Amino acid sequence: MSFIGENLRFLREEAGMTCRELSYEFDVHHATISNWESGKLKVSDDRLEEYADYFDVTIEEILYGVIR
Repeated sequence: MSFIGENLRFLREEAGMTCRELSYEFDVHHATISNWESGKLKVSDDRLEEYADYFDVTIEEILYGVIR
């Protein structure tokens, strides 16, 4: 799992959401969320911005910070 993926997973789980629930919010397949979190698929800059806005964090926190 990538550092970014760990932060993405933490944010989702902290919100009490499943991959499937979050996939509805981002209009992607639930496997895409899982692949972002595992690092199998790179998250685009646009999606990172959406993720940051959705969870009220900065992109820098997702990329470099430890969200916990």
